[in-house]
Amino acid sequence: MKSFLQHQGRFNKLMIKSTFIPFAARADQSDSLLVRPSSALFNCPIVLLHGWGCDGRIWESLIPFLNAHAELIVLDIEYSDKNSDDCCKAIANILPDKNILLGWSLGGMLATRLAAVYPEKAAALIGLASNASFVASNNWPNAMQLETFTGFYDLFVTNAQKALTRFALLQVKGDSDSKQQLGYLKNCLSNNKGLRIGLDYLREMNNLNILSSQIACPSLYAFGEHDTLVPVSAAYDLGKKLSSSDSKANQSIAVIKDKGHVLPYVDASSHLITVLNEFFERLSSKCR
Repeated sequence: MKSFLQHQGRFNKLMIKSTFIPFAARADQSDSLLVRPSSALFNCPIVLLHGWGCDGRIWESLIPFLNAHAELIVLDIEYSDKNSDDCCKAIANILPDKNILLGWSLGGMLATRLAAVYPEKAAALIGLASNASFVASNNWPNAMQLETFTGFYDLFVTNAQKALTRFALLQVKGDSDSKQQLGYLKNCLSNNKGLRIGLDYLREMNNLNILSSQIACPSLYAFGEHDTLVPVSAAYDLGKKLSSSDSKANQSIAVIKDKGHVLPYVDASSHLITVLNEFFERLSSKCR
């Protein structure tokens, strides 16, 4: 990832670092994965928010594709604030207006709240393997059972490294490319001191009402068909809820075949690239 990142070293008191990556059209390369226009498709940056247990390195696989369309802002978030709403406020304070917010897992949940509470920051929203609620409740059963989450939380408190290893295995389970993904994921793990607070975010966040009534920008929510952390039933039920809601936003659901939780890991044949390209084509007229 060092070949892409240009560190600005900008930290705020909540330990959020932003890395700016300028638009890079590499017309001399012919990689089938990379769409390389001569000019940026969007005049607003794509902001990348990583998930729990990882840092901005999780985007390394997807960065060449995204960077061929726009400037990028990669965030590294150490969850050092007391709740997710304050974390979103801290993120909003360092972002320019009008961004394409792209978040994975917990990052997608934070991006969703950003788009709802700070609409001026969101020209569009993309959530990858990001549930309405990470922990199941009476009104949203398509998530991890509370007992399972509590057991994992307790394990993290007593043995963080063992918990991170177990979490990595769960993320790649069921994926057709699980061996390669596990190696990739292990290189992105980050055992920073804010991870316990990040688990608190996962336990308390519930974006169900936000998704159906407070998102005003074009949005895409992509789910892995075999995700063991965010069950595919969440995609289908969210689609039903969005179709029956009063929201005027253009919100779409995609299920990525044969994939688990680590959707940011892509190759030239990735269905996710096709889905993103289709969304970007629909979005291009709104973000130029």
